[in-house]
Amino acid sequence: MTPQAALEIKNAFTPEQEKALVAWTKKYPYTNLGLIEALRSVQEWHRQVGPAAAARVAEIFGMPFNHVWGVATFFPTFTRWKTGRSASASAMA
Repeated sequence: MTPQAALEIKNAFTPEQEKALVAWTKKYPYTNLGLIEALRSVQEWHRQVGPAAAARVAEIFGMPFNHVWGVATFFPTFTRWKTGRSASASAMA
């Protein structure tokens, strides 16, 4: 891993966002049950679930990156590229 990639992972979330993600690890009796809710939060905050964000979620949840990335890429709710907040006028016509 390059130093730049490590920095992106470390700085993927604000302290408040990290606190919210940690809360998902404690909401259910098994840590992994909060993973989808945590990824929904990431999607809402960043409008995507990128590799750096998925890697940080994996660290917080104590899971392998491949597991988190597999969940994030399996469900169509989560995107790997930024999505818009609303439809454009031309798309609505």
